[in-house]
Amino acid sequence: DQVAYEDQLDDDGAVKGTQRLEAAAYSQVVVPITNRAAGSRIALLYAVGTIASGKSSYEGAGGLVVGSQTFVEWLRKVRVDPTVRAIVIRIDSPGGSAIASEVIWRELMLTRDQKPLIVSMGDVAASGGYYIAMPAHAVIAQPGTLTGSIGVVTGKFVLGGTMEKLGVGTG
Repeated sequence: DQVAYEDQLDDDGAVKGTQRLEAAAYSQVVVPITNRAAGSRIALLYAVGTIASGKSSYEGAGGLVVGSQTFVEWLRKVRVDPTVRAIVIRIDSPGGSAIASEVIWRELMLTRDQKPLIVSMGDVAASGGYYIAMPAHAVIAQPGTLTGSIGVVTGKFVLGGTMEKLGVGTG
């Protein structure tokens, strides 16, 4: 058991009773569902894009839309699935509709009582994106994640002192 570069794999010779398996052959292996342990899956749901009511979509230049209706359907499906032991939600959203965020938040509150709920934050989890993370049992954010409530993504310039120094006032 060690770390090595690919060209170093054969330096020590083959381990007795093993053979090298190429990636193409490995990817062909399919484990029949009957051999999987019941309740051994983790669901991964993505909440990427602006949060809005209705169905999720891709709006071209407008980007991705996390539709509350679509996301709630996903949550309900994995919540009742006996083979799913936990749910991970990857959030990368600047927020959006307060009503749609509330609908998702409510469904997550119902879900957290049934299964472990973990949130992983991407680049942005602001406003509604931050809000829907709150029901999770654990929240993991990256060091560079922009996260927080209203106003995290768009800032407010405070120019009072600068304007005063320039002699500009309102009147």
